[in-house]
Amino acid sequence: VSLAAHQLTLQVWWLLSYIPEPMSTAAQSIVARDAKRSSFDVVSKVVKVLLGVSTAAGLLAAVFTGLTLSMPSTTRMLVSDHAVRDLMLKTVPFAALAQFACAVCTIADGVCVGTGSFGHLPYILVSSTAIASLGLLGVAKKGLGVEGVWMCFVGFFVLRIGAHTIFSKKLRQLAMGQKESAVE
Repeated sequence: VSLAAHQLTLQVWWLLSYIPEPMSTAAQSIVARDAKRSSFDVVSKVVKVLLGVSTAAGLLAAVFTGLTLSMPSTTRMLVSDHAVRDLMLKTVPFAALAQFACAVCTIADGVCVGTGSFGHLPYILVSSTAIASLGLLGVAKKGLGVEGVWMCFVGFFVLRIGAHTIFSKKLRQLAMGQKESAVE
């Protein structure tokens, strides 16, 4: 039952996680283009718009995820087992939070790639994965079940956002409009 609830939640989450993905691709190309031929202020405005649109897309994806996984009409189409549907309901807040956080991470990654400041990305991914994996070990040890797994999934994205905040100097400068050689 737990595996079925997790798989169904993950499949819905995965499908809807692609909503903000075009913003990351846009960030990579637009920021790179504008960084070469425009002023810092132009690039900063572009980054702010991309962050805003991606945040809105993440909220939209989170709402769709929550609705899809909690509305009886849709969950009955996905699975007939009541126990699986009941357990899926427990994952909804975590899946929605992960959806929103994923959108923020995706755009942050795209801006970093677009500015050419992406050397820290492997470290962010490896450290976030390692810490989330330790969290999963704790979930297994304490028997927290599928809800614990989804808590770790949210934690993975929150860790990535935190790491971007700390290590992505160019992203921080562009998002906040601080000119300290943000665009070379």
